[in-house]
Amino acid sequence: MSSQPPIRLIYQPNASSALGVYIRQWYADHGYRVDTIDCRASRLARLWPAVRAFHPNRDVWHRRRWEEGLYSPRAWARNTRANGRLLDRLGGEGKILQIAKEYFPHPRYRDMEFYVFTNYSTRLACRDGFTPWRPKPSDVPAVLELEDDLFRSATHIFTAGEFLRRSLIEESGVAPDRVTTVRNGVNPRYLANPPPAIPERFVNRVLFVGWDFGLKGGRDLLAAWPAIRAARPGIELRIVGPDAAQRDAMGDAGRQPGLVWESRPVTIEDYRNADLFVLPSLRDSYGFVFLEAMSQGLPCLGADINGMPEMIVHGETGYIVPRQNPTAIAESVAAYYADESHRARMGAASLARVRERFTWDAVLGKVNAVMGV
Repeated sequence: MSSQPPIRLIYQPNASSALGVYIRQWYADHGYRVDTIDCRASRLARLWPAVRAFHPNRDVWHRRRWEEGLYSPRAWARNTRANGRLLDRLGGEGKILQIAKEYFPHPRYRDMEFYVFTNYSTRLACRDGFTPWRPKPSDVPAVLELEDDLFRSATHIFTAGEFLRRSLIEESGVAPDRVTTVRNGVNPRYLANPPPAIPERFVNRVLFVGWDFGLKGGRDLLAAWPAIRAARPGIELRIVGPDAAQRDAMGDAGRQPGLVWESRPVTIEDYRNADLFVLPSLRDSYGFVFLEAMSQGLPCLGADINGMPEMIVHGETGYIVPRQNPTAIAESVAAYYADESHRARMGAASLARVRERFTWDAVLGKVNAVMGV
């Protein structure tokens, strides 16, 4: 790939989604030269917003740090200038691919060729009622105006989900021929370690994975648990990720029979040793965790919002339920356990769907075709 222009990747390596990390690694593994630009890499870039945002209440301070660091017009201007300085130092030619929506790639962005890959938008985040990472109310109009300008100015936009593509066209004024849905890819480590076999029998274990228990729909799952347990005595719910404080905050609901709380990262074996992955999330844009579960032949249950219905085929690879509906969760879990053949059939369909649609080869093949690399 030495004859190809370098990929100038503008991203935040520590972002929780790890989207930019996956993309950078794919390009590096396929012989591309990748120049990385992180406008918040320097200590000053992180320290200054923290100082400006200081508040004696730790939770308030934490929220204001994010606003000052990324989700405000001030942050947008500051980070855009930093991107510009870093790009100018590189010089030469390159394809600019920005894996973020919180700044422009350069102060002279309107005169440049650049591409944007994003899983969500501030407009959707402000509307969904649950996303904690968003501007304060007084800054929302200005940030939305900046973000729409970014989207309309980009040479092309790549979205993981069709739901976001529609929003960009209908609400942000992006021309339909300048935005393409490319999906997301599963972590290659999971594809390199396929399940030895798809189980044919139930082991009476449901799996939940997510650090933020409430945001991922955990309260609704706990509300559904008595009905699930009544229909399937002896069933276990393994909750991987949340810390003890979140568990304790659930009170008696978090101490029901059959619950196993484990504050640790998820493993491949967790997926392989469960019957059903249940994450009725309140806002997941395009959750990688569903793809991880499917890559191990594990059917999934998710909510009817954002990317979850695009990943899970209801009745074939799992179930889609209305958001914040414990009754629907319990009914779907009961329907799954009503027929033991569901385990092998839905598990095999889940694995096949990931291999066919959700690999980085497939995703970045579409991206490269548009970028001409």
